[in-house]
Amino acid sequence: MRDSTNINEVPFAKLKPLTLTELLNQPPRKHILKGILGAGEFSVFSGEPKCGKSFLVLDLALSIARGKDWFGKNVAQGPVIYVAAEGIGGVPKRILSYIKHHKLETEECGRQIPFHPILRTVNLLDDRDGDVNGIIHWVKKITEEVGQPVSMIVIDTLSRTMPGGNENSPEHMTQYIANCDRIREETKSHVLVIHHCPKNSSSSLRGHSSLFGAIDAHILVEKHASGGNTWTVEASKDDEDGFQKGFKLDVEVLDDVDEDGDEITSCVVEPAEVEVRTAKVKLSPTEQICLDALSAAISKSGEIPPTNNNIPPNTTCVKWSQWEVEAKAKYAGNTEDKKKAFQRGPKGLQGKGHIGVYQELVWLISGGFDD
Repeated sequence: MRDSTNINEVPFAKLKPLTLTELLNQPPRKHILKGILGAGEFSVFSGEPKCGKSFLVLDLALSIARGKDWFGKNVAQGPVIYVAAEGIGGVPKRILSYIKHHKLETEECGRQIPFHPILRTVNLLDDRDGDVNGIIHWVKKITEEVGQPVSMIVIDTLSRTMPGGNENSPEHMTQYIANCDRIREETKSHVLVIHHCPKNSSSSLRGHSSLFGAIDAHILVEKHASGGNTWTVEASKDDEDGFQKGFKLDVEVLDDVDEDGDEITSCVVEPAEVEVRTAKVKLSPTEQICLDALSAAISKSGEIPPTNNNIPPNTTCVKWSQWEVEAKAKYAGNTEDKKKAFQRGPKGLQGKGHIGVYQELVWLISGGFDD
């Protein structure tokens, strides 16, 4: 039997283990977007420039603030804070375009829709400017004023909120992730970061691979040569991968004109039937060798780690260093060639959904995104 000692008096109270009964009585996971985004989680919407990702996420944010279904998926209505660190000047007309497109009243929206933009750059890499504390402060303040917890915090974009940082640096990326986690944990809000894809690899995330291992969902936004755009659940820890919807960006003409008398326009998101990608994404020879090496390393040294929310249950993992030794033994060439090959291989496999990574552990994901 557990004693009734005040939890605040228990040493290291936040690390106090649960009983199995307490674990099974934990509240069930909740969604803010049914089957896609979980409450209090961490996600990334990524895509190449001009693919419509910021328009898409703004549309999602306003749908959640209004409590309106999004692409046929139920949302849990709640306040949204949108950190518009990129494209600041275009945000007001994008919102006005949304209001006009959906035939809403501007003044009524201002009173009734709990959507709160922050129109300035922020520093989520180094909190010496106090921006992490500032966001947490205003999330809690808005929660008090509205009388409802903030459902989602959007960060647009990662690159504009990592001033002076190097996306490829493990130290910088892990610090950025830690600050996003701190915001998420202290506010209980879902943190959604808009990010870019690297050149020649639309399905992976730009920068260090630790970002992919930290998130709960990766949504890929693409613009297709055949016309139209799609968003796809590229990877999800707790929901189904591969869900995809099409959309188009319609031009909305606002009721005002600019200083030269020209029409002011912006774009709005409209669901649409779009020819989706059907071709399988093949592995490069370097990636295939790397994947085979991981399978071999798991067969030799794999172990199931203790229960961890970041690793699927009963998943056999190996240390990254064990995988590296196995892969370099399989690659041809000199030491430098092997080093470069192992830098390319894991990043490609992660972007194509064949492996999972958390801290120093790595594991196979059955199938990958190309199946």
